Amino acid sequence: MKSYHLIVQSRNRKSISTFFPFFLSSIQNLNFNIIQKYFEKKRKKKILTILKSPHVNKKAQEQFEFRYYSKQITLHSTQNFKHLIF
Repeated sequence: MKSYHLIVQSRNRKSISTFFPFFLSSIQNLNFNIIQKYFEKKRKKKILTILKSPHVNKKAQEQFEFRYYSKQITLHSTQNFKHLIF
């Protein structure tokens, strides 16, 4: 039995939640025997600060925040996943 780990990352949480039902329905059409486990990984937050002023004015700065969401699924199967190349 082989196990495969699929990690999906996105900036949009909703896109991850819509991807997994699509992915699982496409696998079920291929007639694989699959045991699945979901793991929601830790959210990553990245803050970027840019100075508006070209000079030393530290008060004129802009902050941007990027959030990265990721989810991992573990698939166990007895067959090879030759058909899952995207």
